[in-house]
Amino acid sequence: MKLELKKICIGYDGLTKRLYENFDWTFGYGCFALMGESGCGKSTLMRAIANVDCTKGEHRKGEVLLDGKKPKPGEIVMMFQKYPVFAHLSVEQNVRFCERKSFWRDTPDDGRAEKLMKDLGIWEQRTKCVGEWANEVSGGQEQRVSLATALMFEPKVLLLDEPTAALNKEYVEVVGKVLREYGRNHIIICVTHSELLLRCMGAQKIDVGDEAVRLRG
Repeated sequence: MKLELKKICIGYDGLTKRLYENFDWTFGYGCFALMGESGCGKSTLMRAIANVDCTKGEHRKGEVLLDGKKPKPGEIVMMFQKYPVFAHLSVEQNVRFCERKSFWRDTPDDGRAEKLMKDLGIWEQRTKCVGEWANEVSGGQEQRVSLATALMFEPKVLLLDEPTAALNKEYVEVVGKVLREYGRNHIIICVTHSELLLRCMGAQKIDVGDEAVRLRG
């Protein structure tokens, strides 16, 4: 599998102020981390890969191809820094949301949801409601619920913006292990300040700057 970014231009004021200009990059299987100073455009690049709506004043040009074709809906999934959950649903209902026929596809229960919840340490909370108003699930547990939900869609490319910001060291390692395994047959691209997560994922670091991009082992 191959994710290609071709001649990506991202900027403001009609592209007169550019973050990226004719940016080309190819990703294969594995885990990758976009690195760089705050404001250099890491999250902006991920939104472009995910084809998320532009922010006010933002302009984009270029192509994002998956195995030489325009990605289909669901093949690229992004988990935002403000992780989305359905507050009226339980932990398990959130994780299994993609199993609803009317929303996604008719997916048999193959045990993946249970395994993900156990691997991410949220199995014991599976019947509890999510959302601050419920006061039953912590912020760190909520973040892991969001990650499990994203993984249940089985995207070919998973984009993560600070996926462990609310987690302690123990669960950063847990998440890193889960992502490393998923990255064996998928593409994961993340933005994070956690060096521990990067080590646990075995992520390759890509420095994103105005003048150059280089791969560090």
